[in-house]
Amino acid sequence: YLVKVDAYGNDNYLHEKKYILVPSDSTINTKDLQYIVFSDMIKKSLSQKGYIEATKPDEANVAIFFKYGISNPKTFHRTISLPQWGETGISSTNTSGSVEINPFSNNINYNQKTSVTPSYGITGMNRIPLTIVQYLRYLTLTAYDLDEYKKNGDEKIIWNMVITSIGRSGDLRRVFPYLLVAGETFYGRSSEMRKEITIYEGDERVNQLRESTNE
Repeated sequence: YLVKVDAYGNDNYLHEKKYILVPSDSTINTKDLQYIVFSDMIKKSLSQKGYIEATKPDEANVAIFFKYGISNPKTFHRTISLPQWGETGISSTNTSGSVEINPFSNNINYNQKTSVTPSYGITGMNRIPLTIVQYLRYLTLTAYDLDEYKKNGDEKIIWNMVITSIGRSGDLRRVFPYLLVAGETFYGRSSEMRKEITIYEGDERVNQLRESTNE
C-alpha cells in the first residue's frame, strides 16, 4: 500500500494529552458498527503515541475530530507492450557420425547426423489492453486545544493531517489500518512535506490494530 501523509502542527507545548474523539460529520451514527471499529482502531493508534482517552469530556484538553471515506471507483484504460519471445536463428550445430563394417563383404557404411540448437530472443511486441479500477481511500484527523477553547472560545488547531491512498481495493475496512499505521508517526508533529510511505501486506503493526478490535 502506497500511503501519502500530509501533516501540520506541533503538540510539544501540551502538558498532558487527554483527548475525546469526535466524528467531523455530525450525520454519522456513532452506533454504526463500522464507526465503532474504525474509532477503536484510532484510539489504539493514538495510545501508542502517548494520547490517553478521557473518561469524561470535561477532563479532556484535546478534541480530535476525524473523518474517513472512499471514493467511487474510477476506471482507466491503458495499453501496454509486452515482448514476444521466439526463435531468432541458429545458436549452434553439432554433427556426429558412425561407421559400420560388414566383416563378410568388407562393405563400409557411414552414417552422419547433424543436430541444430536454435537461438531465442525477442521477435516482436504484443500490445495488450488493460482496464484498471482504482479508489481513493482517505482519513483526516484534526486536534483542537480544548483548554484554549474553554478560556477564550478560540478554536485553536494543535495539529492536523490528511492521509490518502489510491489503490485497487474498494474495501475500506481492509485499507483503514494501513492508513493509520502510515499516519501515526506524525501525530502531533509536522511531516514537513507530503510523505509517501509504503506498507506491505501483513505488516505486524497492522495486524496488532486488527487484533485489538477483533478484526
